[in-house]
Amino acid sequence: MEFVKLREMGKDIRLVITDMDGTLLDSLKQISRRNREAIEKVRDRQIGFTICTGRIPTMIEYYVNTLDIHIPVVAANGAAVWDPDTTPPV
Repeated sequence: MEFVKLREMGKDIRLVITDMDGTLLDSLKQISRRNREAIEKVRDRQIGFTICTGRIPTMIEYYVNTLDIHIPVVAANGAAVWDPDTTPPV
């Protein structure tokens, strides 16, 4: 019963935003296969995916490129919003 409710609620999701350290990244600062597969499933459903982190844009550029993120990311604990498609990381 609860799973049906969650599935119903999930159909309205338009964007998934994740933290990096300890969430997206493992203790070796790598993106696990499981997380990569989850991101792929999100994108297959035409849901946006981006990150929100305490790191500054230059520190996340590698991950943004690796994950092929083309929408704004939230950086520096919310002090910066960086659009990787329009501006270089600062």
